[in-house]
Amino acid sequence: MLEKGAQIGAESPELYTMSHRRIWAVFIVTLASCFSVWWTLDRRIEKRQLLDPGAFASDRFYRWEFPATPPLGVSFDEKDLPQAFLFSAGSDTSSFIWFFPFQPKQVPVKFSTKPWGGGWLMGSNLNNWEENPGEMAARWAPRMPGRNVLIRQPNGEIESLHQLDNEQAIIMSTSWVVNATAPIAPLSAFWVQWYLNLTKASESRWEEVRVGASSGHFSGAQNDSFMHLSEGSWITAVASNGQFMAAMEMSDSTQAAGLNGQWREGVMLVSSDTAFVDWNALGWPDSAAVLEGVPIKNADFGSWECGREKWGVYAGDHRVVWQTQTGISRLNFTDESSVQEKSDSPSSPRPVESASIGLAELNGQNLGVVRNHRTNSGMDLIWESRKVLAQNSEGKTIWSLGLSGDERPQVWEIDLYRNRKYQAVVFAGKEVHVIDVLGRSVKGFPKRWSQGFSAVAVLDYDRNRQFRFLMAAPNGELFNFRREGERTPGWNFTPQPDRYITSLAHLRVGNKDYVFAGQDDNTVRFLKRSGEDRFDAALEFPSGQEPVFRLGATLETSAVLFFNAAGVLQERIIGSNQPTGMDGLTRGLSVAVEDRTGDGIPEVVVQTRNGEEIWGANNERINL
Repeated sequence: MLEKGAQIGAESPELYTMSHRRIWAVFIVTLASCFSVWWTLDRRIEKRQLLDPGAFASDRFYRWEFPATPPLGVSFDEKDLPQAFLFSAGSDTSSFIWFFPFQPKQVPVKFSTKPWGGGWLMGSNLNNWEENPGEMAARWAPRMPGRNVLIRQPNGEIESLHQLDNEQAIIMSTSWVVNATAPIAPLSAFWVQWYLNLTKASESRWEEVRVGASSGHFSGAQNDSFMHLSEGSWITAVASNGQFMAAMEMSDSTQAAGLNGQWREGVMLVSSDTAFVDWNALGWPDSAAVLEGVPIKNADFGSWECGREKWGVYAGDHRVVWQTQTGISRLNFTDESSVQEKSDSPSSPRPVESASIGLAELNGQNLGVVRNHRTNSGMDLIWESRKVLAQNSEGKTIWSLGLSGDERPQVWEIDLYRNRKYQAVVFAGKEVHVIDVLGRSVKGFPKRWSQGFSAVAVLDYDRNRQFRFLMAAPNGELFNFRREGERTPGWNFTPQPDRYITSLAHLRVGNKDYVFAGQDDNTVRFLKRSGEDRFDAALEFPSGQEPVFRLGATLETSAVLFFNAAGVLQERIIGSNQPTGMDGLTRGLSVAVEDRTGDGIPEVVVQTRNGEEIWGANNERINL
């Protein structure tokens, strides 16, 4: 018989102990592996399930913005380029809550952060955040690309605004009106003329002027408690010193007397001036003027505020669709709004997001308007031979900028220091200037190139006023400057042999940025923010024109609009260079992509010598 010490297999105590150790080791390794896989999948799922905070935010926040500018002192890892949401319950930052898709690397001491919805909330008091969606959430429908703002007015009206990057100075917005009454007819010539008379006098007295064809809409109107008495149209005006006037259609003059108002030809007027009112001084329309030459406005409501004008049409279901005309019609805005214009020189650069032919002859010497923060008004930029003049509304020259050549300038407005004090960027041939409100050059400018720049663009990738000045030269180089003219770190652009850039634009598809760089041989490069090539496109694009984009799910499936030498509109798929959509359907002078109907789907707007054409998403002409 075998001795006890000679036992083998499972009967051996030594092997038994070793077996258990191996089992435990395998179990621990397996458990760790499972946990690692679970953690990785959980992170991926969480990342995929990034929530829209607007679908959950409560009505305590009366102003929502996307994309919003993070406050100073907030930083992220360089690879993270967050588009922030902002929810504000007051005018002070202590009531603000931001949402970022990435965790901030650094935040100011007064703010705290916490994870939510696959991203991160930041604010002074995050206890104010609650998942209790209401009316604001029901109206929240942000669209990309572009800036989205949702506002609840003190009277309960909710207004949604959307503006595309670098679009013309027209902003589409929608208001949901409390107790809206459908107008019987659009504004008559009488009320349009009264409105125009008051806005013409606005610089000397009135700060806000509003007019309506029914009593159901009077956002911000003084004495709105009187408005329900209106039997039709009405008008209000407010001055910066608090003075006001309000007038409304009313058939019974006795009511006017009971309300300390005055009555004239079916209109009651109340005013902060309790003495006898001079109706003519308040813009009362001249009957002859009403009959002769009053602009026809197919609108139910009008609003003028500090130079910004908009007209609205009642669309039913308590909804008013607005079209905002900023009055800044030929200037590239890179912080709040923007418009485009084309030079009449084939070799000159063009502003982004617009294509045009021969617009110089239509626009004459007026380059646009830049805001003067000192007077809260605009300055016209006038082009004369080798000179740009900034003039106020009375024609007085505020500053003058001498130029070295006769090329028609291209201009942008920027807020370089992010303090609502605006500068004008002026590009003309061999020089790029940045000029402040007093006509002084900003430190680091002008930039000059002896052979002249072949293309210039002012870009604001994230709409946070972190501007980039891109300047292309005929030797193939593309320079990138920031702030006060210093080189942008990390810029790694490499020229292609015997080619140079003649068109520059920025577009974002999904979460990726592209710098469109059209070259002199009609080839196109799509660059990263760092200047390196991001996408190899088969696209052929005419040298020197400005591209206008119809975005798809990817850059490859997106399309670009432009004109051929005969002025016929062309549309090409970026990934294949194949004709599509609007290709060959019309001729024109300029083209833009804008949401003119307020339904969230952009239309193609073509300016022709016979007027404006609007084409829908199905490439069929529509009438508005």
